[in-house]
This record gives sequence, structure tokens and C-alpha cells, in this order.
Amino acid sequence: MPTSNDTGQQQIIQRYFDFLSRESRAPTWVYQFANEQNDIKEEDFYEFFTDINDLEQVIWEEVCNRTLTILHEDSAYSAYNSHEKLLSYYFTLIEVLSEHDHAYRLILRKIHLPAGMPRFLSKFKANYLSYISELITKGFEEELIADRIPLSSFYKDGLWLQCFFVLQYWKNDHSEDSSQTDAAIEKAVNLSFELMGSNAVDSMISFGKFLYQSWTTK
Repeated sequence: MPTSNDTGQQQIIQRYFDFLSRESRAPTWVYQFANEQNDIKEEDFYEFFTDINDLEQVIWEEVCNRTLTILHEDSAYSAYNSHEKLLSYYFTLIEVLSEHDHAYRLILRKIHLPAGMPRFLSKFKANYLSYISELITKGFEEELIADRIPLSSFYKDGLWLQCFFVLQYWKNDHSEDSSQTDAAIEKAVNLSFELMGSNAVDSMISFGKFLYQSWTTK
């Protein structure tokens, strides 16, 4: 059962979605959002959040949590292999974002590359990386992902960049039912598993080692 604190926090988040839908802009300062017009008092806002960035961090953390909750409630999901699970994660993520698509797109438009990763995605990223670490371990066990030490230690960072790409692509996708994003997800995930799997990459590494050893023994 939700506590009064949970309820109060969710009310502020819903008011924030309403603000974004009405104003089509994200506020810079708390007073621009927490006022009588939006039925939010500043003291109530500060009971749960330190600033707008903190509010947006919680919003995006909930996006990741809700995505994972939906996946784990699907009885078919547990039988998927790691490739299928990552596809399902992204497709479900887009479904969650579509519930407040205008608001999420507005927040994402605050990203200005190459300025670096925005603060509001920090909790989302932490949860995503935790999920991805488990998925990569499963991929090793299934032999869908090759354990190439030390290269494999960078897999999760590469997949985070993939997730960031998906968010950026969806932000600018206005196709019906985000069909272009779905297509981009399939291509990106398929490519990542080809690169992480036992394939041409291993052949290139093996050939490179052969050339190196040949040159150093001459």
C-alpha cells in the first residue's frame, strides 16, 4: 500500500507532467513550477526533492523501474535468452515512455551533446547498468556473448551508449506508434550481439595476434 509520502511525491510528479504538457517547456527553477497556478507549494516540493534536476532524476528512475516491473510480470520473459531480453527491455521502455511521451521528450531535449551525460539520467543509468550486468552474465552462460578479457569489461558501457542512442532516436521519432524506433532497436541490438558474440571480431583479434607474434619473432 502506498504511504502518504509516496502519494505526495507521485502528486508532484503528475503535476510536473501536467506542467510540461501545458507549457511545452521544462522549468529551470523550482518557483517556476511550484506555485499556486500548478497547485504545488514550494515547501511541499522541497519535502521530496532538492531541485528540478532531482525531480527529473526520480522520474527517470521510475521509468526504468516500471520497465523492469512490466518485464518481470510477463511469464514469457523468464524463458527468453539474453538477446531476446534486451529487445524486450527496449520495446517495453518505449511503451512506458509513450504514456507521457510529450513530457519525456521535452526533458530529453535538455540534452546538448557533446556536453556529457545529463544529471537527470544518472539514477536511470545506474539501474540500467545493474540490469545489463546480469544480462551480460546470462549471455556468457548461454554463449551468446563471448567473454573476451579485458574487452568484455567494456560491454556494459557500450550497451549504455546503445540505450542512450535509443532514447535520443525516440525523442525525434514521430512515426506512427514509434515504428522507426522499433526498427532502430532491432538493428542496434542485433548488431551489438553480433559484435559481442563469437564471430568476425574473434577472427580479427586472432589474426591481429598472429601478425603481432609473427613480427615480434622475426
